[in-house]
Amino acid sequence: SALNTKYHESNACFSADTGTVWFTRNNFSQGKKGRNGEGVVNLKIYARTRQLGEWTNEQPFPFNSDAYSVGHPCLSADGNTMYFTSDRPGGAGGTDIWRTVKTGTAWGTPVCLGVEVNTEGDEMFPFIGKDGTFAFASDGHAGLGGLDIMIGKMRADGTVMGVKNPGAPLNSGHDDFALVLDHTLLKGYFTSDRPGGKGGDDIYAMTLEHPLGNSMRVEGIAYDRRSKQPMPSATVELKDSLGNVVATAATGPDGSYTLDLEPAKAYGLAGTVEGYRPATADFSSGPEA
Repeated sequence: SALNTKYHESNACFSADTGTVWFTRNNFSQGKKGRNGEGVVNLKIYARTRQLGEWTNEQPFPFNSDAYSVGHPCLSADGNTMYFTSDRPGGAGGTDIWRTVKTGTAWGTPVCLGVEVNTEGDEMFPFIGKDGTFAFASDGHAGLGGLDIMIGKMRADGTVMGVKNPGAPLNSGHDDFALVLDHTLLKGYFTSDRPGGKGGDDIYAMTLEHPLGNSMRVEGIAYDRRSKQPMPSATVELKDSLGNVVATAATGPDGSYTLDLEPAKAYGLAGTVEGYRPATADFSSGPEA
């Protein structure tokens, strides 16, 4: 059967091999809308696989419900974590962003992202980039008006740090949401009902002057202490003052690496490479406020 129906399909995401698509659809069965006890038509996520050029074998997301909405799927690059929007019980209020991690072929119990992301308002439209850049839309964080696009950084443990509002011109006094970026993290699209469009919600293309990361970064070179030769393919972990890994980078052919930072924080670096002892260093990104 066709992926598109007479109801709404939207917010698709794909596996890395583009062989599976997840998408949002209004709740309906056998051509009839499914409504909850308050008469609201909720959202559900479905998956299909591509076979011989056709999208077939439709499967519902295991956490769909007739009682609440589940939508806006966003898959991590490794295919093992799904982020989604839901007003399911246990959230911070309104709609929140949740994540589920795959073990084998099964998705684990959803976890609501913490207060750094979710508020008593509405959070929705998650997006995660290959470098851990995490974007979402919110009307509960301080913003310019309506839904604003917020930017943070995903930690290795699945929590998000450094959420901030990138301001105008990305955001406006109207609703701005559903940011997606390409592999360079410098070009993308978002949706807005700001004046000057064709009417209602419109899609806008954009090119960034610099990545939507934190405002500071550390740059360094990993090298052999004795030979002074650069060390490619080393792993450098950035840790916060509690020892939590907040970012990871692999060194390039010249041993160089870069990591995004928050200002006025204490950090530690840990470098590892096969055949060598681990090395560590402590530093700060300026006096703590």
